[in-house]
Amino acid sequence: VTMVTAGICTVAANQDGNGSYSAAPQMTQNVMLATLGAQALEKPAYPVIFIHGFNSDASAWGKFSSALRANGWSDGGTLRANSTVPGPADFYKSSFSNNHELTFSEQGAELAHVISAVLAANPTKNKVILVGHSMGGLAARAYLQGQAGVRYSDRNDVDALITVGTPHQGSLEAQRCFEKSSCAAGLDFFHFYPDSKAFQALLPGSYGLGKLNSFPG
Repeated sequence: VTMVTAGICTVAANQDGNGSYSAAPQMTQNVMLATLGAQALEKPAYPVIFIHGFNSDASAWGKFSSALRANGWSDGGTLRANSTVPGPADFYKSSFSNNHELTFSEQGAELAHVISAVLAANPTKNKVILVGHSMGGLAARAYLQGQAGVRYSDRNDVDALITVGTPHQGSLEAQRCFEKSSCAAGLDFFHFYPDSKAFQALLPGSYGLGKLNSFPG
């Protein structure tokens, strides 16, 4: 890990080819960097819930959680749908009960329970902030769009949703995996399981994505 200062940096990345994959072209991206350690981050107005993506769990937020704790944010730990929240905190990590066999709506239903538990532990707050990585952002959308077995308009308990690397139109990596006979049973780089509910939902044009993206407004 190389420490950098705040400002603009250019990130360049490329991937060599192998027997199964063609080489990917080099990509560059200018990124605005802020150093977390320079000064304490202002604490959020509402508790933040971090939501992991496909084939992952709450540990994906490990280094980021450490940085937040170092800047004075209190960590409420990892929560599942049936968790009891130990107490008030600035942020929490959610973890789904299954990484492969839950639809977006089913993930959203688990998230609804986590949100309720977080608000019960923070009685002075009436909303949360959601941060979803990859498929976690789609689970959050399912909750917000009333596709998780609860009517969101009756709850109105999310101040903001931030998605990071979320395939709102479907995952091209999942599509390529689906089309390759060599990509099966979690043996590929991304550990996809093509027959799983989650994988099928991530394919461009899937029923789950169509339902999310046909939502009014």
